[in-house]
Amino acid sequence: SVVARDGAGDTALHLACDTELALPTVHEIVLAAKQHNPQSLGEAVEALNIAGEGVLHRACAKRQGEVAQMLIEAGARSDARSSAGDTAMHIASREGLEHIATMLLDLSDPRALNAGNIAGETPLHLAMSANTSKHARIARMLLARGAFAFGRTRSGETVMHACAREGNVQLASLILSRPRTSETVEALNAKANNGGTPLHVAVTHSQEEMVKLLLLQEGIDRGVSDNEGNTPILTACARG
Repeated sequence: SVVARDGAGDTALHLACDTELALPTVHEIVLAAKQHNPQSLGEAVEALNIAGEGVLHRACAKRQGEVAQMLIEAGARSDARSSAGDTAMHIASREGLEHIATMLLDLSDPRALNAGNIAGETPLHLAMSANTSKHARIARMLLARGAFAFGRTRSGETVMHACAREGNVQLASLILSRPRTSETVEALNAKANNGGTPLHVAVTHSQEEMVKLLLLQEGIDRGVSDNEGNTPILTACARG
């Protein structure tokens, strides 16, 4: 049965995504289910295993872009959540899977752009949390499609905190070069739950170019204190 499970809760479709012949294997399983039990196919493409991972999540995690597209065409929802609240787009953004991200953006509901997982992270947060060219291209695609640049995670961090941590000057500059709004200034000085602003984070992680970029911004608060009473200057002094 296409919905039968092993001890880990994986279906045949989950397991097929792990193989070198994932595409023809998944095609065969989907075709057989369509012919003999279409209702079971709908259940199978939405099935979560014990770890809370869906078949589409598995395909994306295994970098199986064509398989992911086939699953969506077979009825898998691109906005389906894992037990961690991740959509397929979260996985593609976290792992820097540019081809899969492009495919998902073309097929997904635009509202999924700003979906937060359990940690409150959107795909944009995840794409900006790694300083590679692949992640940068995904972040640019997300922004071009209308991703909200100033959302917060459960820890209170914005994408500017992520950029500051990674020293992602180019992407931070992209956001800051947009028409200045009150949201831009708020994001510059946004405090995470520990009271740290992007400037605190850049100083803490010795991201000198990011510090320079932030200090050049109109409205930046150089004297803001975190929850321990440390300003960015005090943080820098403490680090030597």
